Amino acid sequence: MEPNRAAVHTTPCAFRQVRWSFGTTECQRCGGRAPRLWDATRVAVDIDLEQPVVLAVVVSVHVCPVCSRMFRAQPPFLRPRAIYTQRVVQKAIEAVYHDRMAMRCVPDRLARDFWVKPAEKMVRLWCRAFADHINFAVDYQPWVVANFSGILCVDEVYQGDLALLLAVDPAATDGDRLVGYTLLPKTREVDQGMVKVFVDRLRTAGIGPDQVITRSAEHVSDAAQSGARRSKESMLDGPDGHLCT
Repeated sequence: MEPNRAAVHTTPCAFRQVRWSFGTTECQRCGGRAPRLWDATRVAVDIDLEQPVVLAVVVSVHVCPVCSRMFRAQPPFLRPRAIYTQRVVQKAIEAVYHDRMAMRCVPDRLARDFWVKPAEKMVRLWCRAFADHINFAVDYQPWVVANFSGILCVDEVYQGDLALLLAVDPAATDGDRLVGYTLLPKTREVDQGMVKVFVDRLRTAGIGPDQVITRSAEHVSDAAQSGARRSKESMLDGPDGHLCT
């Protein structure tokens, strides 16, 4: 009697060959022309709506006669020493930054829609590399200032001796929009001076709120008032926070 064997599940996939081979190409080190020696094959995984797709990418291998550097031709749709194509990376980044999906959910989403399932760690590395290329002062800050609604929500979060001050725009058209934050090490309780410095930094950057929503009026109220454009003698108390205008 044969032993029990687990069922083997197979999924049809497509193999496609792509050539990125040249007789000569420019050396990125010295700029000289490097002749082709031979071809090599790289294996890559691409996205598709119907089935998994594996690419056999034939690239030319070159040696520069000037600096003796040996290198492969680099296709624009592949990163150096990478398996997933740029389209896979782009879909993962868009799922996080455009669709606001949690990074841990992205692999399952890509597997469902595009037949690829990178590890969660890879998704986090891709998003971190993308974020490293964003210049906050040039790419994000002017846009936030130009679209600021005038309402600022300041909150604080603690973990051990680390405090985090967050400022968001709750009236933004796309929901709560991050305006600014600051980390305060060796801080178990945020005081009024810390909040005042934080609000003054936002005001210097162009964020002058008409209304400031805070959770702890005792030490945030006065600091928030100093950063507001309009000063009224009113405060709205509620279970979730305080509105200072």
